[in-house]
Amino acid sequence: MPNLTNSFESFLNRLELPPEVLQKIERAQSLIEVALKNGLETFSVTGQGGGEKLTPKFIPQGSKVYKTVNYPCHVPPQQVDYDLGVYLPVSYHEENKQPRIAAHDYFSQVDSILSGLAQVHGWRIDRTKPTCSRLIVDSLIHVDVPLYSMPDVEFQRLSKALESERLIKNSRGESFVLDNEIEFWDDFDADKVLLCIRKGTWEPSDPRKISKAVKVLVFKHGEQLRRVWRYLKAWRDNLWPQGGPSSIYLMFAALKTYQSALRRDDHALLSALNVFGVASKTPVITTEDENLTNNQKPEDLLILEKASVSFLADLQQAINLPEDDGRAEGIVSKHLGSRFVWAPKPTKTSGKTDQEKAALIQQHHTQNPVTRPHFKNG
Repeated sequence: MPNLTNSFESFLNRLELPPEVLQKIERAQSLIEVALKNGLETFSVTGQGGGEKLTPKFIPQGSKVYKTVNYPCHVPPQQVDYDLGVYLPVSYHEENKQPRIAAHDYFSQVDSILSGLAQVHGWRIDRTKPTCSRLIVDSLIHVDVPLYSMPDVEFQRLSKALESERLIKNSRGESFVLDNEIEFWDDFDADKVLLCIRKGTWEPSDPRKISKAVKVLVFKHGEQLRRVWRYLKAWRDNLWPQGGPSSIYLMFAALKTYQSALRRDDHALLSALNVFGVASKTPVITTEDENLTNNQKPEDLLILEKASVSFLADLQQAINLPEDDGRAEGIVSKHLGSRFVWAPKPTKTSGKTDQEKAALIQQHHTQNPVTRPHFKNG
């Protein structure tokens, strides 16, 4: 019977972002941070900005922090989605506990700054998102920039903790990576973080809640769960060139039936798929009591139900085939796409010359390339 472990490992390699894409994202993030720091400091000293110089802080969030980023399946229209949260310290009105900076003014200013940056670098800005400004870097990458406020005192704690973390990392000779998994970030009151909405309101919304939940779940179930999440996202992307159920929905829904399986990602994925056969009838609740099912399109859930029944049957068939000869991978690739290929165990080379061993290894790499993880599905 086939063991698809090697093939899933090769598939995961093909889902990784290649170095040149990571470098482009890092450069875009750096340019965005510099532009917004300078622009928001200038804006903050005006009457609309509150009259006092404010320096924002930047914290990545979303799939970057969950470590579930996949190279897109269909490019275009699919893109790598990178989320960079912008945090401002703001004074609050005593009477209604709302920031003194008007949400509309804050959003307009950020849009203006990013629009100028986009013109300089040949990017495009998308102002249609209600909760963020989106910079489209190229056909592959976009950066979403949600805007947050937090009270002055909390912000000062954040700034001091950031500097302390940076000094500790530097003393150890380690690079300082700023993300939602930094321990001190868990100490802040989630109810005091407000998200700026384009229509002109501030709403309680703290990305740390989901980030913390993901961290706890992976600690509880192990890294195999994170890998299964990535397989589910790849399955979704193969099904829907545009749209489809949200990644967070897929991740939390899978927990209802997920069971780990030592060294058998195929079995673990099989268990996770079970829940989607009743997707339209099953509420998926986060740790914050949010029903993610309500946020999905009903027609998408019906498509998901039908697709999951087919995938479940085919994956079960593939696992139970009598021989490990590549037929199983062909069956699975109908659902995960052409990046899922046969990756047999390395051929035994005992008794062979070094030249023969090298030829066998080269043959295996040629037939199963994994160093360029951005093949598009046919």
